[in-house]
Amino acid sequence: MLAQAQDAAGAAGQEPANVFQQILASPMFMFVIIIVLFWVMLIRPQRKAQKEQQARIAALQRGDKVITNAGLHGFVEKVNERTVSLKIAEGVVIELEKNAIVQVEK
Repeated sequence: MLAQAQDAAGAAGQEPANVFQQILASPMFMFVIIIVLFWVMLIRPQRKAQKEQQARIAALQRGDKVITNAGLHGFVEKVNERTVSLKIAEGVVIELEKNAIVQVEK
């Protein structure tokens, strides 16, 4: 009886290890790990950078130096709800969408 109890305890001790090994070796577990790594390395930093850019655009003020996605450098003359008037040269003011601004320098 003692030998049978030891065998049963030994088998019970091995079963969780086998289940754990099966979970680690399963394709579904590897798929979940790849998705988590993809999210941590690519999606999360991209969302963070996008939020920072939106905050910079929301904080635009008259006199800020900006660079547009077309490479134009200029100073903010007027900020509207969706657009920005940008002075790119003496006497030359253009109106752009706010999302065309790539970089803001105070």
